[in-house]
Amino acid sequence: MKEKLRRLMNYITTITTGTLIACMIWGSISIFRQKIPWSKAIINFSILPEILSIGILCGVLTELVFYSRQKQGKIPFWLWNIFFYIIVTLMVLICGYFYHWYKLDVGSVIAMCLTSAGVYGFTFFLNYYRNKIIADAMNKKLEQYHSKHQKKGDSQ
Repeated sequence: MKEKLRRLMNYITTITTGTLIACMIWGSISIFRQKIPWSKAIINFSILPEILSIGILCGVLTELVFYSRQKQGKIPFWLWNIFFYIIVTLMVLICGYFYHWYKLDVGSVIAMCLTSAGVYGFTFFLNYYRNKIIADAMNKKLEQYHSKHQKKGDSQ
């Protein structure tokens, strides 16, 4: 249970950070297009809980899908990721529409899908990198353990 909670918090943190970065990029583009000086730019306060809610919602979904993936092992990893990206993007599109993050036109929907892909990639990369660090540390400990016990066996 502790591991699931830690993993869930990691997903929420990573997804929320990725969403915040995406909002900063789109906000910067908007400010630039409107030729507003940075010192005069204003953000709507309601976007902060919206970003957090997307992070929590997608984090919980990721943990549920992660759990399902462990139980399901028959679907190839790449196909599972495409399927999951579609589910996450649909959820982000629905929430984003109600949060007024985009207008309901083809260009805006495509931009949201690309933004979702960016956040998805960011989250995937950070979690992959984190898991690789953990696996490398575990392998190093195993090597130390085996070399230590091998030396004891040789001396006897």
